[in-house]
Amino acid sequence: MVQGAPKIRQALMAFLDFSRGTVWLAHNSPFDVKILTAEFYRSELPIPARFVLDSCRLSRRFNAGLQSHSLGSVCWHLGIRQEQAHRALGDSLAVMEIFQRIIARHPTMTFGELLERHGKPYNFDRAIATSYCIPRYASLERIE
Repeated sequence: MVQGAPKIRQALMAFLDFSRGTVWLAHNSPFDVKILTAEFYRSELPIPARFVLDSCRLSRRFNAGLQSHSLGSVCWHLGIRQEQAHRALGDSLAVMEIFQRIIARHPTMTFGELLERHGKPYNFDRAIATSYCIPRYASLERIE
C-alpha cells in the first residue's frame, strides 16, 4: 500500500492545501493530532494553526446513553455501514457520516451551539504541550 505513495512531507503539504479553510474532524482527535504533530515536526513543516473537532466527543454529547463511543459502536448505533473499518478512507467516511447525522438531527443548531456542546476543540498547540516528540529517524507507515 505504500509502494509508489508520496513521501510523508509531500502528503502533508498536499493535505494542508486540500483542507485549506476547513475545520478538521476526527474520531478521538487527540490521538490523530499528536501523530500529525509529530509528523509535521519530523518533516520540518510548520505546525498548523487550526483546531480539530472530535466525533467521539460529539457522540458523548449527543448520544449520551451509549456504553461505548468507539467508532464502530457509534456507527452501529446510528445505522452507518462502516466500509473498510480501521482504514483511513473508510474511517474518514464513517466520521463524516456521524457528523452529518448529528447535524441532521439538530437542523436549527448553529455552529456556535455545536461548539458549545462539543467543548473546547483540540488543537495542535495542545498536542505539542502534551506529546512526546518522535525522533526524526523513527518511521510511521502510511495507512490507507
